[in-house]
Amino acid sequence: MLVDKYVEYAHGNRLGDRRIVLDSTLLLDILAAGNMRVVPPSLLLERSLATIRSECRIAKDLDQPVLILIFGHGDQYTGGVSIGGQKTSDAPRLTIASMKQAIGKGIDVSILMTSCYSGCWIVNPQLTVSAMTAAGPENMSESWAQSQSSSRTTGSIYASAVLQALIKMEEPTMTQEHGSTTCVDRDDLISSSTYAELSRVICRTLLDDVDTMGEDHGIKFSAQNDVWETEWRQRSGIPLGPYKERWEMLRSVPVDTADPCTNRCPRAQCDEASPSQASAKFSYGLRGSSSVRGLRGVVQSMAENYMLSFPGRDSFAPNVYHYTFRNMVLGKVVVDDDQLVDLFDILHYRLSGMRLASEYASILSLPLPDCFAHNTDAWIQDISLAGRQHDPAGQAAREKRNHYKAIHSLVYDAQIFDAALRDQGWDYSKPCDYLAVGLAESGMTLEQAEIAVKKLQACKWIFKFYFTQIPYLTPS
Repeated sequence: MLVDKYVEYAHGNRLGDRRIVLDSTLLLDILAAGNMRVVPPSLLLERSLATIRSECRIAKDLDQPVLILIFGHGDQYTGGVSIGGQKTSDAPRLTIASMKQAIGKGIDVSILMTSCYSGCWIVNPQLTVSAMTAAGPENMSESWAQSQSSSRTTGSIYASAVLQALIKMEEPTMTQEHGSTTCVDRDDLISSSTYAELSRVICRTLLDDVDTMGEDHGIKFSAQNDVWETEWRQRSGIPLGPYKERWEMLRSVPVDTADPCTNRCPRAQCDEASPSQASAKFSYGLRGSSSVRGLRGVVQSMAENYMLSFPGRDSFAPNVYHYTFRNMVLGKVVVDDDQLVDLFDILHYRLSGMRLASEYASILSLPLPDCFAHNTDAWIQDISLAGRQHDPAGQAAREKRNHYKAIHSLVYDAQIFDAALRDQGWDYSKPCDYLAVGLAESGMTLEQAEIAVKKLQACKWIFKFYFTQIPYLTPS
């Protein structure tokens, strides 16, 4: 079991309030309740859909709402969520169509999702539910940064925002003692009974109390049949409970030893370096690839090139491979032959995507270095943080960020970068982000950017064939 392997699981900001949400003691209490069904990974999706069908029928008879929580990796473009399976390549996908069929008709259903690209479930007209998603249809979801002590991420940032928002809903007068900068006063309390107010409180909590990069999550909300003024517990399906009391009952974890300048809590103070400068230090200390010939040497060299290419924050859900890549390069881990093949496919997909993005940028004469040398994540962070300032510079940053987001949608919708195949791991967003940054920095209007993207669409098959057929590295 995972608890046997990892001992305990913490949730929360590593430089703030973290608590142990699962360990052997808590697991015994959970199992003792007798309301959890444990099934093999190969049957998890099938059993989950069967349970949803059954519960929805019962809820319809009793005229009760249903709340469905979905946690798993999400696919680009479709929003499909991996449920069960032993690894990425064989994980079955929960699709919008299968969920629609399982829910049926004539019932109030709410869905809360933490997966990447989960906003696809909101913009899809097939599914008529109330939904709260951790990411937009073009966005990855993000976890709290990796803990220095456990070398693991510590839960969904969005989940933290939802928890803090629910605490505000039950305690309308938050004080500075609890570290909140957003208050729900008595007048707000009157309107906080609606689902619309719950959505607003979650959004403001994420932006004001949880994450300085909150806008980049692209969180989304939808109300079934567009009825937003229903009482929030009935519409969302979230029960009223002593959330603050339950959270504080959990065992606290000491503040991590990570650099305080990496703390993205809006209340944190640090004058030493910007978050983007701190995040750029991740590749410090990487050494050369192994001299071993063959696949092992190729994969290690690919991993080194990848980790030196500003591949993005480890806390992004699709970047779960960074821990393995980094330790391979540092010589801290030796992977078996089967895993080497998997890592080769993952690295080849990501490196090829960056090569393709560089070629696109060259065709359009964009004012950027190639994709491997550009810290795209830092550019996005810097423009987002600058936009929080209430001055002319902040206004200019917000306008540039909005222009970037509009162009990003053009690039994303054009699908000039392939989604990952089953054996290539999770979708990688840097090529799309990089090209959108280049177009935004080029001075093009949105209309000019659209023409440029269509130009790339016209020749994409030639470049995509070349970059997917020619290996990035060959054994020496």
